[in-house]
Amino acid sequence: MRKICLEGQSVKAIAERTGDGRDVVVKLLKVGLDLLAVHYGMMMGRKAG
Repeated sequence: MRKICLEGQSVKAIAERTGDGRDVVVKLLKVGLDLLAVHYGMMMGRKAG
């Protein structure tokens, strides 16, 4: 859990430095949604199978 928190802080710091905070957040959200979609698809596949 600590590692994730540190990574989150570093991402936020980098975003603030570069000024692309919104782009970084959008990218992270897209990645998160993709992972959720894959996970959900796998769960549905197991139930169907």
